[in-house]
Amino acid sequence: MNPKPPHDPERWARIRAVLDAAFDAVPGERGALLDRECRADLTLRAEVQGFLDADAALESGDPWNDILEKPITAGRLLAREVLVPPHPSYTGRTLGGYRILRKIGEGGMGIVYEAEQESPRRRVALKIVRGGPFAGDERLRFFQREAHALGRLRHPGIAAIYEAGVGDGGDHFFAMELVQGTPLDGYLKARTAMGAPDRAEIRERLSLFLDIAAVLSYAHQRGVIHRDLKPSNVMVIDEPAGERVTTGTRFRVNLLDFGLARLTDADDADQATRSATHAIQGTLSYMSPEQARGARDDIDLRSDVYALGVLLYEMLTGRLPYEVNRVNLFDALHAIEETPPRPPSEVSRLLAGD
Repeated sequence: MNPKPPHDPERWARIRAVLDAAFDAVPGERGALLDRECRADLTLRAEVQGFLDADAALESGDPWNDILEKPITAGRLLAREVLVPPHPSYTGRTLGGYRILRKIGEGGMGIVYEAEQESPRRRVALKIVRGGPFAGDERLRFFQREAHALGRLRHPGIAAIYEAGVGDGGDHFFAMELVQGTPLDGYLKARTAMGAPDRAEIRERLSLFLDIAAVLSYAHQRGVIHRDLKPSNVMVIDEPAGERVTTGTRFRVNLLDFGLARLTDADDADQATRSATHAIQGTLSYMSPEQARGARDDIDLRSDVYALGVLLYEMLTGRLPYEVNRVNLFDALHAIEETPPRPPSEVSRLLAGD
């Protein structure tokens, strides 16, 4: 039976504290620790024991154990995800001088809202860490590293960060430029619905791709590896005619969600990536082999370049180079590492040649 989280935030915090202590204790000493920490609270003990039992089951037969390279237990990974309170709705509230209007997106680390800043008066995108004041240290490290990464980047293809802070209730947030457009996957779906791409459409998509590559190259030059490049993290913006660049292209792109970004500086990389959770991070369909294996120390700029290649394949053919979404993890890893993708020229004769 899977353990279920309680609804009371204080109870939540208490379970996490006892559970962390139990995971850190020698297994033979856990019984005495639970006696001491739970005392007469039999419900608390049962809830903590449920996670310990889940841990034992996962450790005995979890295939991810060979991949995670983790010094922590699978049960703790499970507990860390389950024991995070549901993200509350902030719509209508004010946080750190920002009046929150509506939710516009979410990722693994946080929820993004459209908000109005009081001074100066402007619309912004406000990202709040998932879990609010109950977010764990691991999640906060990723969240703070995203703000640090954005602080390095000043490019029209990357939303500028304005401010990072903590609200009165303990909610970590940062405010950034509000980017309005269509995610690349939605853009491609709409274009595909109009029929198979002709040469002009292919040229348009290649132009978009070159813009994405240029933004990614800029980030790399400033020591930032994105690690989660995919269509939903690329915003396509329809430019007004008077603002288009000299090439005359109608669209420009903006690269979103640096929540899994890695900084290549030795100190930052060591601090931020040698974390307790060494799980596979990212989106499997776009992962390089080393990223899919969870080989943390092998992930560098080339992993982003690999994802860029997958993105190009999908933009031109309308499909992924290999199927990984409907198979188990090990078959997916085999496909990524061993299966050659179908040549694009077999999908469309317009894609023959280099």
